[in-house]
Amino acid sequence: MPLEVNTIWKYIQTHLESKMSPDAYQSFIRPLRPVGFLNNTLLLEVPDEFYRQWVTRYLPIICTSLQQLTNKPLTIELLLPEEIPDDVLPVLEENNNTSYEYMPLNPKYTFDT
Repeated sequence: MPLEVNTIWKYIQTHLESKMSPDAYQSFIRPLRPVGFLNNTLLLEVPDEFYRQWVTRYLPIICTSLQQLTNKPLTIELLLPEEIPDDVLPVLEENNNTSYEYMPLNPKYTFDT
């Protein structure tokens, strides 16, 4: 089943919110808008060049969250609204051996009977 870009971005936001100061999260992560995927790259829209410069500092932690979720070597690109290409895909196709480690399951619950 393909992963939709908004679903992926919500997971990443939740993860980043727990790892960053509230001010940094609200100022630099919250304004980002997921656009889609293009050639194994998650495209995020930034409001302006100022945000792009600041958010670049957080790309390693954003990329780590993305790779943990998808189990794929994906990259991230920050784009201004006028730079967004027309051929962006809203979903990321999954392969059959995708890891589901990102799912928030409680380890104390098992399927043993």
